Amino acid sequence: MKAETTQHLGPIVQGTVVPNGARVPGTSLTLDPVKAEWDIGCIIRWLDYQEANNLLLCEKYLRPWSWHMKFKA
Repeated sequence: MKAETTQHLGPIVQGTVVPNGARVPGTSLTLDPVKAEWDIGCIIRWLDYQEANNLLLCEKYLRPWSWHMKFKA
């Protein structure tokens, strides 16, 4: 992930330890459940955004005739 995206992940107060907290998949973070839910949502949205961009780029560069014909009326 980009640095600007990872700035939103992690505890609100640095160094906070939450025993039996919720884990954020793909990271070593254990947070309170509300913040963990927010971080998981941010990661999912980032992944969806990247997937959509990759699909658009693949369509544009692998099949240029398909996107070119879309703009012809």
